[in-house]
Amino acid sequence: MQLASGAQGDVARKLVERRADLGLLFHHEQMPETLERRALGSVEMVTVCAVGHPLAHEKRVNRQLLALHRQLLIAPQASGYPGGEQVSPQVWRADSFYVLAEWLMRGLGWAWLPRHVVQYPAYLNQMVELASQWTPPALVVELAWRRDEPLGPAAHWLAERFAVHLKAIG
Repeated sequence: MQLASGAQGDVARKLVERRADLGLLFHHEQMPETLERRALGSVEMVTVCAVGHPLAHEKRVNRQLLALHRQLLIAPQASGYPGGEQVSPQVWRADSFYVLAEWLMRGLGWAWLPRHVVQYPAYLNQMVELASQWTPPALVVELAWRRDEPLGPAAHWLAERFAVHLKAIG
């Protein structure tokens, strides 16, 4: 077994090009027709900034206040991800939530991140969850595979394990 990591488009591309048999990715409307997918669970999104960021001292933030500060967004521009909506005119984009978290910890802006990323041990006590009037819906995690290659018993077992794990992290 080989495990590879990549941005959303990379996962689908590896499946289409037969360089991977299974892919885990966040639900996205633009999926190649040669792929099949199955929802496994979801991860909660939260509004966060670094402990030293000016927003960290606010009791509650609204869109107008968030728009005054740089927003760190998941790429690409027309991603369609929950949490991919641009609120601020100042935006930096990355193709990884972990890159966004690294930028965020350096006080470079605020972001909507999956809760499990915020709870990653290296990031503990370095981010503040902001009480906000709106947070994006949870990100749906899907298992994807080629339509012309049905899942076997091992893949079904692995999908169930991933689903159990997703329920545990919420």
